Amino acid sequence: NEVFQQWGVMITRVELQNLKPSPDIQVAMELQMAAERKKRAAILKSEGERMTMINEAEGRATAATTDAEAKRKATILLAQAESERQRVEAEGLKVAIQTVAGAFENTEDDGEQAAVQFLSLIRYMETQAKFAGSNGTKVIMLPSKDSLPLTYGGLKFLLD
Repeated sequence: NEVFQQWGVMITRVELQNLKPSPDIQVAMELQMAAERKKRAAILKSEGERMTMINEAEGRATAATTDAEAKRKATILLAQAESERQRVEAEGLKVAIQTVAGAFENTEDDGEQAAVQFLSLIRYMETQAKFAGSNGTKVIMLPSKDSLPLTYGGLKFLLD
């Protein structure tokens, strides 16, 4: 501006209309731009892979947690069902003993003792029928007096 002011000219703006770099500089600029693009592509690819791995890990963790919770609930339900089954079976056995004991009231034996002995013998025969009906065995075991206490006293001894 100082040089041009001597002539009475003031420069307010300079504009380059056509700039042609040398072929070496042009090749270097293109290589630099290609390297920058490759760098950005590598960064984007690694970030995408990282997010994929994080999402997969979170999915596996959620699935494992959900599976464990489902198994826990299933175990609880099975235990509750087994508890209810045993309770109902015990009530049924109680009613059966009372019913059979009522049938034995007119005999000289103790009704409750005879009922327990009778029901034990029925259960034993049902078990033997299951053994005989299976493909694995055709042997029926007959108990001795010592191996199967079918008396009320024998069962009472085992429970005490």
